[in-house]
Formats: sequence, C-alpha cells, structure tokens
Amino acid sequence: MAPVTQDTKFIDIFRTFFVGFNLARAKTLAEMIQARTDTTNTAMLILSQDNELTCNVLDNMHRLMKFLRPNTMTNLIKNEFYNSYIGLHLIGQVNFGPPQKHNLNKWKGYFNGYGAALSGLDAFNAAQNSKFICDESDGDPCEIIPCDIYPSTLADDWFIPQNNNGSPQTECPHEIDFTGNEEDSFAALVLRPVSFTDYNEQAEWLIKADLFEMLLREPSLRGNHVLDSFYDAEEDNNLGRLVFYQNGLLAQYGVDPGKDEKQDSITRLSNDIHSLDSILFDEPLNHLTLTALRNLKRDTLSRVFSDWLGMIEDQKNDSRIEYSDIQGDLALLTPDNDLEEYMIESLRLKSKCLLHSSFSSG
Repeated sequence: MAPVTQDTKFIDIFRTFFVGFNLARAKTLAEMIQARTDTTNTAMLILSQDNELTCNVLDNMHRLMKFLRPNTMTNLIKNEFYNSYIGLHLIGQVNFGPPQKHNLNKWKGYFNGYGAALSGLDAFNAAQNSKFICDESDGDPCEIIPCDIYPSTLADDWFIPQNNNGSPQTECPHEIDFTGNEEDSFAALVLRPVSFTDYNEQAEWLIKADLFEMLLREPSLRGNHVLDSFYDAEEDNNLGRLVFYQNGLLAQYGVDPGKDEKQDSITRLSNDIHSLDSILFDEPLNHLTLTALRNLKRDTLSRVFSDWLGMIEDQKNDSRIEYSDIQGDLALLTPDNDLEEYMIESLRLKSKCLLHSSFSSG
C-alpha cells in the first residue's frame, strides 16, 4: 500500500467532480498526478459512479474521503484510514448501491472528530443506501467498525456487524506504475494533428483548451519538453488566458482553512441543543442544570456562528476582487475565432453573475 499524507503527491479526486468510472488503486493516490499543499481532502467524489478505491493508505488530512451526492456503484476495498478530523464523510443523498460487504476497510488512526460521519438532510437514507457489512473479528477493536460514528443514532443502520463465514479476504492488486504514460499520451495530442471532415479547426482548438486546462491544474505533468513548449506557447495567447480565466471564475478566494471545522462545530452544537430541548421536556426535575448547559452551548453556538459568518464575508470580498479583475481582463481580449468569441461572452456573463451585476434586456 502507498501512503498519502500532506508531504506526498496525490490526485485531487481529487478536485473531482468525477463523472464516472474512477479507479484508484495501490499507489495511484500517492503518485498518479499532482503535487499540492492543499490538506483539506485527500479524496472527494461528487456525483460520480462506478468508482473503485482499493488498497490506499490515507493519513494526515482534515478529511480522508468525502463523498457528495449519489456516487452510485462505488466500492471501497481494503483502504486504511489513519489520522484526521473525519476519516470517511458522506454528505447529502449519497448512495453507494450494494453494501460494502466484508471489504476490509480499516480505521487505524486517531480521529479528532469522527472515524465516519453522515451529514446533510438525508443522512438516514444515506446510511441505508451506503451500508458497510463487517465482521469485527477481522481486525482490532474499532478498526473494522469505527468507534466514533456521527450521528451515533445511525451507526447501526450504516455499519452492520455480520460474520463473514470464512469468506476469502480481498487481495490488493499489484501497485500500478503510471510513470511517463500520461505525459506521452498528452504529448501525442500536441504532435498529431486532428483531421475531422467538418469543424476541424474548432475541434483542434477544443482539444488544445482541454489539454491546457489539464496542465494548468496538474503542473507535475509538465516535465515533458513537448508539453512544456505547448504550455509556454499558449500561456499568453487567447486560448491560455481564457482557460485561466475560466478556472479563476470557478475558484473561491480567501477561504479560511478553519471554515470546515467551524461548520462541523455549528452542526454539532445545534444537535446538542436539540437533544437538550428533548431532555428538558422529559426530565423537568433537572431543569436548572440542563438549562444552564443549554445556555452555555447556545452562547458558544452564537460565537462560532458569528466567526463563521465573518469567514464567509472575507471569502466573498476576496472573491469579488478576483472576479472583478478577471472581468476587466476579459474586456481587453480580441477573439481570433468564433469559439473564442463565444467563450469571452460566456465568461463575461459568468463574471457579471458572480459580481451580482445587472443584465440588460438585450
């Protein structure tokens, strides 16, 4: 297995708004693509499908694996979760499909928050649709079924103990060596001209724009002299600038690294207050003590929420400045073809939307 930590290379599932058929095995996470200093999520999959994450060692991130929305037909097999705030986090209407049945994932580290957590408005259905069926005798205590699961009321719906009846253990595949493969394939896109009967010029522009965007997001690919020359040539042309501005308008700026932890605290404190309200109703004899505890949590929630609002406002202000600069740069571009003209207009409208500018009826 290959470890993934703050000091190693990892693929930004990884920014991934993955749209299907994703495979991350053995040293994929550690060596496949990109060197970064972002330590928020090792793996993040959104609206993906047919994913297999197998035999990876995840360590020293805020969240080790995060899934948003369905992500149907997802298999997590023999991964190891080490130190983090949350090991596995499912948000919203996650639906892995068939249960993860004796897949031997292990929670082996220290978790400041939870080994596994569900959040969002549909946590119950996420637990029902993303079950882990586990034999606790396959590992040490709290390894196969993490001890700290949020919310605890759904732990038994999500992680279900069941004897594996001697089922054969999943074997990790051989480590996959990707060295050079991506660079050679991408270089071929530069060296081999396309030859479509219709719209050849547009197709070539789109291929170059996609390749430039990949190199922009994953600079570790630029060790190839062909790709270096391509990137340097397009960086100051309309194509490179438009891709850069497009990514800039998709980004958020001034994001406080503590924002996620504040959000988690808000959720936890809100749930605590809700629980205390139920207890106060059922146990009036402890009214004074419970009311004092509720007031303390309410005051803490108010302070944390105020801090979080301040972070959001700073993020909005920093983002507005960046979006405004991009809007000004777009106004200086002169398109060389119809695709560039369309993209300039699209990004101009996107920037107006982000800046809450008014739109004319024409």
